[in-house]
Amino acid sequence: MTSLFKSPRVLTITSPAIPQVAGAAALVPLKLSGHEAVNTLFEYTLILQSPDALQFAANDASNFPLHDMVGREITCAIALDGHGSFVAGLAGNLGAANLGAGVRELSGLITAARHLGTDSRHALYALTLRPWLHLATLTSDCKVFQDQTPVEVIRAVLADYAFAAEVRLIETYPTRDYCVQYNETDFEFITRLMQEWGINYHFEHSGGVHRLILSDHNGAFSPLQKGQSDSAYHRIAYYPPGHKVDEEYIHAFTPSERLTAGQYASREYDYTRPKVALGASQAQPRQTGQANQEVYLWRGGKVRTGQTPGNDSGIGSTASGSLPGSDYAQENKGAGKGSDTAQANQTEPQGQHLARLRMQALRQAGQRASGAGHVRGIAAGHTFALHKHPQDAANIEYLTLSTHTVIENVSEDTARDHNSSKNSANPSLIPQALSDAQRLTGQWRIEVRFEVLPTTELLRPEGIQPKPHTHGPE
Repeated sequence: MTSLFKSPRVLTITSPAIPQVAGAAALVPLKLSGHEAVNTLFEYTLILQSPDALQFAANDASNFPLHDMVGREITCAIALDGHGSFVAGLAGNLGAANLGAGVRELSGLITAARHLGTDSRHALYALTLRPWLHLATLTSDCKVFQDQTPVEVIRAVLADYAFAAEVRLIETYPTRDYCVQYNETDFEFITRLMQEWGINYHFEHSGGVHRLILSDHNGAFSPLQKGQSDSAYHRIAYYPPGHKVDEEYIHAFTPSERLTAGQYASREYDYTRPKVALGASQAQPRQTGQANQEVYLWRGGKVRTGQTPGNDSGIGSTASGSLPGSDYAQENKGAGKGSDTAQANQTEPQGQHLARLRMQALRQAGQRASGAGHVRGIAAGHTFALHKHPQDAANIEYLTLSTHTVIENVSEDTARDHNSSKNSANPSLIPQALSDAQRLTGQWRIEVRFEVLPTTELLRPEGIQPKPHTHGPE
């Protein structure tokens, strides 16, 4: 299997932001690259060029207003060839009956547009694509939310944004008397709440839109092409690089195990019950040596940051070195909770709930895998089962945590140049514009690098978003 795919229609785009000339798109896709991950705002760069079929000069194509593109939605359609089951009589549409054949969508908001330059016949543009939730990074506020659960607070904030969102939650969340957004962007505020209460977010792309998905269990993640039981992307094979087979496959897959803390404990103070010792703990050591180390935080502690992913010196060896606090004591008498302070405050059950979430966050970093392949059907927030890996224990189902994707239209000449210089220390950041003949008869280079988590291990967000601090008179 090579990284080059002989097809003129691997990547297509649809958007009101794309200028039209004589009823035809004045810009066509040349390259799509970017990063997408669970609990992260994705970012892609889309390189466009003017086609020579429109018969106008590159200078004319250089004058499309950039401000007309920014803030518009765009959908990239990635053709999925799948594999197997050739059907006679489909000349001109070879592979249409393959398992997994179809389209994978990637939608987003255009948050930046750049004119990259021209050659003798073409103009080149670059668009930055981010999710609609990026808008929440541009708005900050100070608000008080009373007698609401964390989920109700998050919903209230998201209600200000008229975009698609879906909630897939199974946990029970307590009512909080008082919750404050203080000099935070909407994004900082809701991600802080989600990290505190173990709620993940990712995006799913279909029907020309991308949907924000909130979840607190691994059952909320599904395979790509969920409705196709025989999809080629539900089970993906591993083969060594250079293997000749008529299917997309993973050519690099590296399982890893790391040491993590096996116990979590915290202690709180409830001023309405000053003599009560409030402690919460959970123990779920992994099956490694030295797995019983304990993370203890007094009164919820604080977020620990500054660790590099993969650095084993992080708190409890979480993947990023960060863990949310567990602040669960409050005077919780609102919303008609009655006079029984112990029951009204819900302190003990909230403490155990948060301790369980923190222990799961510690465990999840213990078993990961990274890989690479020329596979169009690996997407962050979706699952797949690996098979044919030489390590039998690695042939299980995984949740894709993150992807780095490159899809590039190249002519045969530029493909040879890429293959001969792909290890160069200074590759060109801007692809070469192609003639229509090169673009329509050339090849597509597709590369995907990814990180995955076994679906048997619950995913919890890490506490990288700190609480804001107010300053008193001292």
